[in-house]
Amino acid sequence: MHPYSQRDPIEMLRSKMTLWGARGLKHEEVVYILKTAAREILPAAGLQGRCRNLETFATWCLHDRLDRTQLGGEALVAIAEAVPLHDDNSKEYNNEWLGNVVNGDLSFHLLRLDLLAFCRQFNMPDGLVMSWEGWKRFALPLAEEISGRPVSISDTDGNKRIRALRERLQSAILGPGYTLRSIKLALFSDLPFQHGWCIETTGPVIVVATWFGELQMRDSPVPKDWVSPL
Repeated sequence: MHPYSQRDPIEMLRSKMTLWGARGLKHEEVVYILKTAAREILPAAGLQGRCRNLETFATWCLHDRLDRTQLGGEALVAIAEAVPLHDDNSKEYNNEWLGNVVNGDLSFHLLRLDLLAFCRQFNMPDGLVMSWEGWKRFALPLAEEISGRPVSISDTDGNKRIRALRERLQSAILGPGYTLRSIKLALFSDLPFQHGWCIETTGPVIVVATWFGELQMRDSPVPKDWVSPL
């Protein structure tokens, strides 16, 4: 057999993350990191399914919509069941409270922790996930990359778990005669925040801020109770 060489995805990703770590990333560079980690390295190591947020965001980057994932479906159901409790004039339920629900599953903070676990497992540079300035260089182009790509639940997916989530979503009544259809990230120039989640219903559209995990990072880049999924 003739001698040959081939690409090593771990070594290639490590060298690229070392090169890119000190500057803002381009959209395609963010996609490359997520795709290589979630679609190549983790499955090859027998670790597929362990980093749900990392895998979900990678899928999101590679498709025009996110409508066949467990995490995306769970997020929609949680939001649909929370919206009826939301009232702008209520002291107990407000936009901050609803924002906590919306950002709870489709979470940039939890994505960062999955990436931290990945970096530690495969000896990758962690500058992008261990400081707020580094994380912004990754998270903001990622937000732009996925903006406008809706999260919904497929009407045709026959997977048992997806079907159960679809039924829960359809039975959740948000207000008089309307239900939740999808959620998407959008960019705004006339609101107090630049990045927001648009909760799209068969009635009004509700907008809440996208949280990137700044408060958690300023408290501690590695939460005290955090356990790596890897």
